[in-house]
Amino acid sequence: MIRIQKKELESLSEPRHADPTALSINSAIAAIYNSRNESSATIPVPSEAAACVKLAVGRDGTIIFDPTPQEVATSKFDILYAGTKGRVLMIEFGSRGCLPSSGAISNTENEDPGVAEITVTNALRAAHDAVVSIVEHMEKMLLPNTDGSKQLNDREDLMTNEQVAKYLGLREVGAEVSQSDPGVHDANISSGNESIQKAIDDAFSYSWSKLEIPALKLFGYCDDLEIQSRDEANVYQGRLLPKRTRGRMENVLQAEVGRILEEEFSSDSGDLAEFFRSSTSGNVGRTDLINYIHELIMKRALAKSAERQFRSDGRRGLNTIRPISLKAPFLPDCVHGSAIFSRGETQVLCTATLGNPRESAPFTDPYRDYLLEEQANTQENEVDETSKYPIGSLRFLRSQIAMESDLNSRKVKAGRELIGDAGTLGEAKRFFLHYDFPDSSTGVIKSRSGALTNRRAIGHGALAEKSILPALPHPNDFPYVIRVTSEVLSSNGSSSMASACGATLALLDAGVPLIAPVAGVSVGLCPGSKQLMLDITGTEDHYGDMDFKVCGTYNGITAMQLDVKRPLSLDVIIDALDIAKEGRRCILNEMERLNGLSHRPSMKSSAPRVEVIKFDPNRKRDLVGPGGAVLRQLEERFDINIDLSQEGTCLIFGPPKSVKKAKSVIMDLVADVEEGGVYEGTVIELKDFGAIIELLRNKEGLLHVSEICPDNSQKHPEGNMGMVREHLKVGDKIEVLCTQIDRVEGSIKLSRKKLLELREKNQYYHKH
Repeated sequence: MIRIQKKELESLSEPRHADPTALSINSAIAAIYNSRNESSATIPVPSEAAACVKLAVGRDGTIIFDPTPQEVATSKFDILYAGTKGRVLMIEFGSRGCLPSSGAISNTENEDPGVAEITVTNALRAAHDAVVSIVEHMEKMLLPNTDGSKQLNDREDLMTNEQVAKYLGLREVGAEVSQSDPGVHDANISSGNESIQKAIDDAFSYSWSKLEIPALKLFGYCDDLEIQSRDEANVYQGRLLPKRTRGRMENVLQAEVGRILEEEFSSDSGDLAEFFRSSTSGNVGRTDLINYIHELIMKRALAKSAERQFRSDGRRGLNTIRPISLKAPFLPDCVHGSAIFSRGETQVLCTATLGNPRESAPFTDPYRDYLLEEQANTQENEVDETSKYPIGSLRFLRSQIAMESDLNSRKVKAGRELIGDAGTLGEAKRFFLHYDFPDSSTGVIKSRSGALTNRRAIGHGALAEKSILPALPHPNDFPYVIRVTSEVLSSNGSSSMASACGATLALLDAGVPLIAPVAGVSVGLCPGSKQLMLDITGTEDHYGDMDFKVCGTYNGITAMQLDVKRPLSLDVIIDALDIAKEGRRCILNEMERLNGLSHRPSMKSSAPRVEVIKFDPNRKRDLVGPGGAVLRQLEERFDINIDLSQEGTCLIFGPPKSVKKAKSVIMDLVADVEEGGVYEGTVIELKDFGAIIELLRNKEGLLHVSEICPDNSQKHPEGNMGMVREHLKVGDKIEVLCTQIDRVEGSIKLSRKKLLELREKNQYYHKH
């Protein structure tokens, strides 16, 4: 992956929300141009580096590189320019007219909307200068190293077929060497003819006698090294054999199998000789037989190499794990959480996004009959409480109005969505993991006309999702909907296990307080034996007898999946679980060493916030308001989303500042006035017997004229009304003491006089 930076922009994510066209073109050009050092024979590469820039020229003549859509809309014109150091490749130009208005172009003064050629020329020169600077940066990245050290591009996978044959000890290369992965062919030979079957067995034995040493060399086998005992799980620190090199070696070996069978092997059975003289014979094809013999050779070589602890990618030890590298965060902070995780040649890029609890997906249990349950609940609750009221009674009318307001409120529906502690895990899915395995991750280019996912991708994503789900915090502690994406950038086995590791790092970077970090590893089985291999590659998966994926925390398993090619005993599976535990702990220790496994103490500023408020369910109507008016007012004024549950839980979702303000208002709305409490109220009405004070936004209390001030023994010339107006006016905010609450009548009595007396006494005691 090539990451091109210009100013503060990055190709994968950028906080200014600029047009990504130029950055995407630069990334593509850099990736292709970089391939000239790797495989110029197979990939067409440009003869020289090129680059692209986008700029906008403001009304004041200012040149803005990488403009945002708003800057483009208010600019005089914009240019998309691509070129090399000395040549122009592409230009796109657009004028915005004279006066932009509401995103449209208007020209009320009848000015010429065109741009003068001299202005365009100056902008093109500025664009070309920017292109030259980017091109020079690309060329610097590809300059050869002058310190004499070995470069990444100087790899074994650049060997020719002749060099591979020489390395394997073969005298010459077969007539036809396929460039495809030999592991993609199904070698299935079935013949009812016993003589042909015996001849096939003889062909394998003869081919193995000729190709035993080359096949073992392919796995790094060496007789000079002693057999090692199985050690504890550890991370391999050496250099791995690239997958591409192994593929070339297997292709050369497969071609040699065909040459030996056609030119050297002779069978006592004339049927097999006749078979090779013709393109097909009965149910068996010539290519099928070569693939079958080649696969048998590879399986035997894998089993024999495992006896001496050799692995297909150059590792030494059946309990070794491929080298691990990671980085979190990997993308800018506009992404809530991100991480890149590599194990060997398998690399995944994971992102974590936090969302509104309302965005969770409804969960339906296929084994429950929701219709019958709903009918039963309806029959139990069919008692009409209003039937006991007389027709036309005030209580009946009030109940109907309250019921209508409640039913019209769209927030009452939200209360039935069972969000928060009402059952998010059981009734709504709040965690999603999307796994993407593009063809480019294996070096293949395909044109897909159908769906981008297949059964394999769905299964791998489901396994990684199941492994993370038990480690997520309870919705009461972290009431967010979480989406994790896992993009496989390169694959050589166990991409689903890498997804589990990368997802853990991305979630921790997003500030998700995981109960415990999760990692995963695959365990394989050598063909025809009980030798278990930890952290298998694609080759070991294809030729081995088992692929056992195990995910979990340091102390336990969270998810696993077993694929076998032959029936296995339970003892083998139990042993594999023990080995997987060692490997999982080793990987978690390495993740802890490289990056740490503690979640971010606070979420990034780009992430939304969710606040949880618990309140008395009987106060829900005060928060909802008639027809949901109060909730709509809260959402519109503070730009937030609110969800309610039947159990008295309120979730506030939105920007941090707005959530903080809304929380204060909601707590006032659902709070109860208590006797002996001191409250700040607002004077809303003046009467001759006192003042009406609004408390907690939706409650009213009476401040009697005798409770306004301590010294009210003398009568006011204008009577009680004059006394009230002298000390209070509508809109004043005053502190009052709640002295009495009549639960029957619902009245609240307040006193300012007693509050002042209590404070004076406290000051007296404090002084003495």
